[in-house]
Amino acid sequence: MHKVLSRDTKDEKDLYCCSSLSVPDVIKHISGILEGMDILNTFGFLHPGLTTEKVSNKGGQKLFDFCLARDAPKIAAFKKENIRSVTLNQFPPEMLMLNQYTESSDVWSTAVVIWEIMKAGIPPFPVDREVRFDEDIIKPSVPWPEKYLQLRDKILFDCWNYNCSLRPSIHQLRATFVAIFEKLITDSSYEIPIPTTYLPMRASDTAQHTYVDQIYHTGV
Repeated sequence: MHKVLSRDTKDEKDLYCCSSLSVPDVIKHISGILEGMDILNTFGFLHPGLTTEKVSNKGGQKLFDFCLARDAPKIAAFKKENIRSVTLNQFPPEMLMLNQYTESSDVWSTAVVIWEIMKAGIPPFPVDREVRFDEDIIKPSVPWPEKYLQLRDKILFDCWNYNCSLRPSIHQLRATFVAIFEKLITDSSYEIPIPTTYLPMRASDTAQHTYVDQIYHTGV
């Protein structure tokens, strides 16, 4: 995923080089990532240090380098120590200042990844921002991408609340975007392929679901 979004890519065969993704591609990528994160959380896993580099887009969006929830704080602390310049784009404030990592921390990082997908790899926060706990909600340093205004929802900004308890869950974040995608697909001519990510973990294949149903119910 990071290579697709990289603005430094020189491969002329890369259709996404130095350009933004199409709306259908953004829907596909965000759907796959939210599906994967929802499933990981459901089965007791967390993904400390989640970035676009930890998402493979070969054969669908696939997440790697996750861990058991009980190991997440220790693994996140290790990763933090090995990053030269750590910002809110890599870890939420509770991890940067208190070495705490929970499901709410995953929500923060997932929102960063979603933002970078829509902004062609540009992160939402400055690389030199001082982390402070006396703020409620942090505003991204760049405006919502005009090309994807139809995907805009305040829930993404809620994911960056300094108060962990006020952030939505991954499941709520996924459900909100599924509803947005459903309306957009219904009201337009977009044809989005059904995601195959984590399909072996689906509870049942006996019923025929709509595209959005399959996204929402996978792994639930």
